[in-house]
Amino acid sequence: MFYGIGVWKNLLFTSYNETHIGEPSGLVDLLHSYGYQVHVYTIRNDDLHVTYNQDPYEELDELYNQNIDGYFTDYPESLTKFLDCKYD
Repeated sequence: MFYGIGVWKNLLFTSYNETHIGEPSGLVDLLHSYGYQVHVYTIRNDDLHVTYNQDPYEELDELYNQNIDGYFTDYPESLTKFLDCKYD
């Protein structure tokens, strides 16, 4: 038995290509409806999609708004700073 699933962050959108990110795909809501937690990977401060203007907090905010349960990151300091602001 398992309680959660790790999902590549790009799958959370209807489209994800070099110049455009689509609307949320509904994958998070679907997995939550089955009782699973959703953890996305990999959150980085570099190599961001052009939509986020090289600001990792824009990406984190978009994922957070999809009710993500957890994050895999190479930059824990940035994630901690972001979550601290959200939960203050």
